[in-house]
Amino acid sequence: MITVKSFKTAPIAQPRRANSVAVGVPTERKRTSGLDRHLSYGIILNLAPIAQLDRAPVFGTGCCRFNPCWAQRIIVMLSLLFTASNVFAETVTLKSGKKIDGTILEKTDQYIKLEVEGTPIYYELKYIQSIQEDKLEPQDALYYLKEGLRYGSEAKFKEAEEEFQKGLKINPSDYNLTEALKMVTDLKQGRINSDYAVYLFKGSRYLIDANYQGAIKEFQQALKLRPEDPDLNYYAGISYYSQEEYQNAIDYLRRAQEKKPDDDEINYYLGASHYSLDQYEDAINYLKKAVDINPDDAQAYAIIGASYYSLGQNEQAKENFNRAQQLFQKAGDYLKAKDIEDFLSGIN
Repeated sequence: MITVKSFKTAPIAQPRRANSVAVGVPTERKRTSGLDRHLSYGIILNLAPIAQLDRAPVFGTGCCRFNPCWAQRIIVMLSLLFTASNVFAETVTLKSGKKIDGTILEKTDQYIKLEVEGTPIYYELKYIQSIQEDKLEPQDALYYLKEGLRYGSEAKFKEAEEEFQKGLKINPSDYNLTEALKMVTDLKQGRINSDYAVYLFKGSRYLIDANYQGAIKEFQQALKLRPEDPDLNYYAGISYYSQEEYQNAIDYLRRAQEKKPDDDEINYYLGASHYSLDQYEDAINYLKKAVDINPDDAQAYAIIGASYYSLGQNEQAKENFNRAQQLFQKAGDYLKAKDIEDFLSGIN
């Protein structure tokens, strides 16, 4: 399954982290089996910041950071899955005229996270004039994944297989490429039919391109053939989540969770969706399941903390925020860790 959560898990494309592709079933927050997971089918849910972006630039350079002191709730943000698992060299030109060369680690509709000389810095998009990005070249595994998905969308399965194999020669451990190739194998061996494969390849391709409406349409067509498929329901749920249609996301994610109750990514997104609807007790319930399965999930702990905070249960909020802070520090994400620390200082 292609992954998405950070963008962690998902179909051939992915949301929250980035880790898996689910083809066939369809990249790596992890669902190391679904979307996110790497390409995670196009989406990766990257972070659950503790607050909205502070509009004031940091260091006077146009870069931004989170200002948790005024936060009433965590805003769960999604970015393309491959943005969490693949990095590209860029030249960023600020509106002041200053040019900065670095590597984009994260990219959302509000900011980018750019690594400059080994230091990650957040730049708010409204201070950026242009971003000159290196285009994917044939030596990139992602290039071959996207080419393979393109061929698969056109029912050119032999060509798709060749592209996936080329990508695996570059990166033999790429989860999404491996899962995509498994899908071609399943097709050849008659375990799935060509219509299903085309819907899944096409939906994954749309997911990677953040065309969530297109992805939903294709996944729904595939669900007509396999209505109980947990991966397809997961992908459809992730696509709705990415469009902020949280109740629709919950409907599909619940179907996926019925078949895969111990999948941390599914439980994470269920919790995040309920949180986005101010259904904090339900959010806590699912997110606790997620951290029971994956105890290193800092984002899940942060949203649990925010849910308890919204319910006025400050002691439980502090306990979970502290755990999230420790995990962000362990992962080297010191900015998020510092934001949580600042936020905690304001909780009575």
